[in-house]
Amino acid sequence: LSLTDSNLDTIFNRLNSMFKQLSVLILILSAVNVDANSASAQECGTVPLTCNEQKACAQTIIETVTQCSSQGGGTVTLLAGIYQLQNNGPDLSPLITLTNVSNVMVTGAGNMSTTLLILGAHSLVQMDNCNNIHWRGFAVDMQRAPYTYGTCTAIAKDKQSFTVQFDPKLYNFSSPMPSWLLAYKAILEYDPVNQRPASSGLDHYGDGAVKLTSPTTIEVYAAINVYVGKDYIVRHEVYGGDGFGAADSSDITYEGITIWNIPGMGFYSGGSRNLNLLDVSIRKKPGYVMSATADASHFNECLGSILLSRVHFEGQGDDGLNVHGMFHDIRSFDATVPNRLVLGSRPAGGISPLHIGETYQFRNRSTWKIEGEGVLTKFTVSNETQIADFDFAGQMPNISKFAILNDISRAPAIHIVGSYFGNNRARGNLIKTSNALVEDTTYDHNSGPCLQAFPDGCYWFESGGFHNWTLRNNVFKGCNFGAASSMGDVFVAACGPNWRDGLPLSSGNPITVGQPFANMSITGNKFQQDARGTAIAIFGSDGLVLQNNEISTSDTNDAKGSNGFVGSLDGFDARPSEARVSGWVVDKNISANISSNITIQIDGVNILTTLANQPRPDLVPVVTSNPNHGYDIALPTNISSEIKKGNHTLRVFLTVDGTDGKTINVCFENLSSLEGPLYFELPRSPACVGSMRIVCAFPQSCACGAPLPDPIKISNSLRCTYSGNTCYEKSCPPLQPSACS
Repeated sequence: LSLTDSNLDTIFNRLNSMFKQLSVLILILSAVNVDANSASAQECGTVPLTCNEQKACAQTIIETVTQCSSQGGGTVTLLAGIYQLQNNGPDLSPLITLTNVSNVMVTGAGNMSTTLLILGAHSLVQMDNCNNIHWRGFAVDMQRAPYTYGTCTAIAKDKQSFTVQFDPKLYNFSSPMPSWLLAYKAILEYDPVNQRPASSGLDHYGDGAVKLTSPTTIEVYAAINVYVGKDYIVRHEVYGGDGFGAADSSDITYEGITIWNIPGMGFYSGGSRNLNLLDVSIRKKPGYVMSATADASHFNECLGSILLSRVHFEGQGDDGLNVHGMFHDIRSFDATVPNRLVLGSRPAGGISPLHIGETYQFRNRSTWKIEGEGVLTKFTVSNETQIADFDFAGQMPNISKFAILNDISRAPAIHIVGSYFGNNRARGNLIKTSNALVEDTTYDHNSGPCLQAFPDGCYWFESGGFHNWTLRNNVFKGCNFGAASSMGDVFVAACGPNWRDGLPLSSGNPITVGQPFANMSITGNKFQQDARGTAIAIFGSDGLVLQNNEISTSDTNDAKGSNGFVGSLDGFDARPSEARVSGWVVDKNISANISSNITIQIDGVNILTTLANQPRPDLVPVVTSNPNHGYDIALPTNISSEIKKGNHTLRVFLTVDGTDGKTINVCFENLSSLEGPLYFELPRSPACVGSMRIVCAFPQSCACGAPLPDPIKISNSLRCTYSGNTCYEKSCPPLQPSACS
């Protein structure tokens, strides 16, 4: 082929398609290879159910599996029945710990016949430096669910606690009562009609006490906004007690396993290679309202490939899947030693490990532009600071202070096929890795985006930039209705921090220059929205194909209070010396040249009223023709000094005249802990009359010039292909893309 301008795109798309098909083939062959070799013909023995009599089932499984590995590997059999697992370790400690074990299959009689029952609040399995382990054919459950669910029946007069009435047949507080039942770590409002987290309902994280006040009631000591008659899930545990953990292990397969209750994540892997989840489920037990209290699956700095085939994850307390690497940032340069950098700890807390001999990529903190690559040769750790030496194959490149770096070898390929993620708190999937393919999968009422890739150089430091990322023939239903809601049902962007006094803050926004991502394809998907909103929001892809996607919504309400106003509460930065509130608001029912008065309220108290008239050029021409609709306000010093650490409700009100002659309040709201991140993902607020979906202002067209309709937002992207996408409301005939709004 001659490389003329007319066929460059055709060549690129063909090569890109071939590469993606090859990536999928490699993933499938990898899974087949693991499955074929995961167990030899040797039978290593059966774990007898009589281990229950000695309270030694966990230890018996450990000994049988370890002995099998020492004999060269084979199969360990679990009988039909219930194995009661317990130990004398602390809460959340693993019941079954395997170290340096290889070539073993542990198989039960099926997930409806064999059950591993956890007594207390513990992790089930922890594998360290293991290889070629296959778990198959059983269920996992807890004797007592790690949460209590019920209805709020009373609120204390001082509003420091509230009463929850529960079903003692499901949530037993028997004596002796374990200490973990007398505390909570999170509280979530629940919708019993739709059997999922409540739309824009309470989502509180924080520690506190729980007291049993009668056989059917508990007192929850939390000074938060709850309501009599509403239902709440009081999570006694959230993170730490995983179903299956794999650290620095390889070729791990889970097949035909069902998890009903677990006090943490279902499947967690850190620094492991080649992981396969086949026909596994995390489900709500009949009559219960939650499954795992945290992520269904989580893969941190893994390698090789990840395969999820025909998985069913529902009802968990956090994301369905999170796959990512880790960022570090440069705090200073050591002038005395060439190529030596001083790295800091991540804003969310803790230090991520470094890996000697592996290649790290350095990116500018604000623009995500690649500034260089180097191989780590040495590092030391002191007081949450890492001193790291790199080999840059010559002179060190011009790397900026506060640049972020990540290990680019720890970006596993991932294939998700024929699966289901639904009715959970937070996102369906977080996929921040290259060579990703998601196909024939349903996302059903995840409270945040159905699928999000928001690698974060601001707070969580979960990396990184990626390429070859494909979504095809999936269904996205009713996402983005509550906790962790964001800019689109499918949302891809890179978080760049806000800055103050030359220092990066932990709050930030999607970068709108450059392309951290490449070769993305979103084709043949169906978006079925409960209310109007952005289906696809992409910021910064070099190579983007959007074809044959269908967007529909059941919301036909054009009331002034619903869509006549747009705006954003961008941030609330509270410091002892100063607290600032920033954002923008536009009343589309009046002239674009008229700025709106807003009222700022904290914890129900009006603080000040001002005019939102500061310039926001990013609003033009997407939202309005006049940029003067922003606000960036310092609160009075007496207010700043009085704000204490803890949870506070911040509201920005726009008061307008309603169609009935009465005034209505349109508001943007955030409930946030001042100890947490300052980046806010804002839900709509049920407490505000006429509240609306938060719409953020970014350009709506590709750099190549193709205008896009409102349900699809694209910014700072190159080489865009956009065709065959349709958008319509269920009560209306299909419209052409140009008519979507």
